[in-house]
Amino acid sequence: MRTTIVSQTSGYIAPILPIILCAPKFLDNAMTLGEVMQAASAFATVQSALNWLVDNYASLAEWAASARRVASLELALDALERAEIRGGRIARGGGKDAAHAIARRLGHARRRHARRPSRGRCHQSGRKVLVTGDSGTGKSTLARALAGVWPWGKGDIEIAAGGKLLVLPQRPYVPTGTLRRAVTYPDAGP
Repeated sequence: MRTTIVSQTSGYIAPILPIILCAPKFLDNAMTLGEVMQAASAFATVQSALNWLVDNYASLAEWAASARRVASLELALDALERAEIRGGRIARGGGKDAAHAIARRLGHARRRHARRPSRGRCHQSGRKVLVTGDSGTGKSTLARALAGVWPWGKGDIEIAAGGKLLVLPQRPYVPTGTLRRAVTYPDAGP
């Protein structure tokens, strides 16, 4: 809003100000009308050049915000690279002998520090598992690691060939679309 006030005010004042400033000399016959007009034209040219920053302030602010986002992304990517060097990558595999999903010595790397490997029980194939814990203990990261979208950490994950893994969120979710699509989620509907 301030830039709008400055640019609009200067747009109204700029043509009148040099004439007001030259008026006393014109009335004393120290300047001719042509010299007053030349002074007004020169003032307008200088004012236009100096007004460039005000005219382009919005574009400069957008550029600065974009540069900050790119720098933030670069820092995050560097942190992930350091986490990978420190903590390694989670090995993923599968096979005929694997149960539906097996996780061994699994620990995940986070932005600030690596988590200790998780301990759990073996479950029979086809059984449902409820993962609980306090906020910030890594439940979502465990789900990401099982899904294969979080490779940073230690341990092994084996998923049977052709096996499917369904991770449900804490809050109920019904996908948009038809009832058939909602019932068959996450598979593609007919």
